[in-house]
Amino acid sequence: MLLTNIQLDGTPLADTRGVLAACGSSDGAAQDMKIPIFNLNCNTNDDGNFHGQDLLNRITDAKVKADSGFFQDDSCNTHCGGDVNTWTSKLVERTQLWLP
Repeated sequence: MLLTNIQLDGTPLADTRGVLAACGSSDGAAQDMKIPIFNLNCNTNDDGNFHGQDLLNRITDAKVKADSGFFQDDSCNTHCGGDVNTWTSKLVERTQLWLP
C-alpha cells in the first residue's frame, strides 16, 4: 500500500526524502512515483511483478528515478527471507545516502 500511496497526486508523503520499501512491490503505475524509493527483495517473484529493477524501470520522473535504488538478494528465495545483517546494512546505506 505504501508504494501505491506515493504514486498518488497530493500524497501526504510528498515531502519525504525517500521510502524504504523492503519486501514490497507495486502495480504497473510506478511511472507515477512522486518520491524516491529503495526496494529490497529476495530474487523470486514472491513480492509481485514490479519490484527491484522492474519497478525502477517504470519510474518516469528523472529525479525520482535517479534518487531511487534497489537491492535484489540472490541468496534468498522467499518473502523477506534474506540475511538480517545484509538487509539492515543495505537499508542504512540508502538512508545515509538520502540524508542531507
